[in-house]
Amino acid sequence: MGNNKRSVYVVAFILLAVGLVWVLADNIVLIAQGISNSILAGTDTVGIRYGLWQAGLRMWADHIVAGVGIGQFNSNLPFYGWDLLKPRYLALGPHNMYISVLAEMGLVGLGLFVAMFAISLWDLWRNSRSANLDVAELSRNWLIIVILVLLAGITKQDEYDKLTWLVVGVSLAIGRMRQ
Repeated sequence: MGNNKRSVYVVAFILLAVGLVWVLADNIVLIAQGISNSILAGTDTVGIRYGLWQAGLRMWADHIVAGVGIGQFNSNLPFYGWDLLKPRYLALGPHNMYISVLAEMGLVGLGLFVAMFAISLWDLWRNSRSANLDVAELSRNWLIIVILVLLAGITKQDEYDKLTWLVVGVSLAIGRMRQ
C-alpha cells in the first residue's frame, strides 16, 4: 500500500472519529458527568467499593505486617465490613488488587507484589530504548500491557488471575532479553 493511500485512510479515520464525537458530544458529556458525580458522592456501586476498601484497610490496620492470610479477605469481611449496608455485600472481594494484597498479605506481601511489577516496568522501560528494534517494540507493547494491568487493579482484583501472572512472567522474560 502506497503512502498516499495510507494517508487517505488515516485522514478518513480521523474525520470519522471527529464526526462521531461531534454527533455524540452531548451524550458523552452526560455520561461523564454521571460517572464523576457517582465517584465523588460514593453512590451507585462505587459506594459499595468504598465500603469494601475501608474494610480491607481495617483488616490491614489490625494485621499490618503479615495481613489476615492469603485468600482470607472474604472470611474476615463480616468482622471488618460492618458499615456495608446489605449482608450480600459481605461475600464480595475488595475490588482493588492493592487493597486485597495489603489486607491479605500485609506490608510484606504488598512490598513484594509492588517490587515484582516495578522490576518488570524498569526492565521493559530500559529495553524499550534498545538498539534492537524488535526488542524495543516488543518491550514498548508489553510496557503498555503492564501499565494497563496496574491501572485496572485499582477497581478490580487480579492478583490471583492467571493472566496477571502471565503478563508479569512475559514482561520479566522480555526484560531479560538485553542480557
